[in-house]
Amino acid sequence: MGTKEQREKKPVKRRLKGMEDVRRFLADTVNKLNRDEIDPGKASKLGYLCQILYRLLEGGDLERRLQSLAEQIKGGNNEAEFPVKKIGKADQT
Repeated sequence: MGTKEQREKKPVKRRLKGMEDVRRFLADTVNKLNRDEIDPGKASKLGYLCQILYRLLEGGDLERRLQSLAEQIKGGNNEAEFPVKKIGKADQT
């Protein structure tokens, strides 16, 4: 599991505020696992927690986008912040 010096290093504290932060943290964890610097069981647990956090962040992003669209509809603003595909009669199935 790495050298004694590697095992005694204090872990780097990170704030995982966004999906890119989670992606970077997970990539670092995988690299540490490949270098035998982290216990496989711990890496597995961290991966699982990252998956949960990523889904939560993704849901929050979707919620913000929906709220923005709802506000634009209420206000009569036709310029959406996010691209919206218009569906015509030919597109409906």
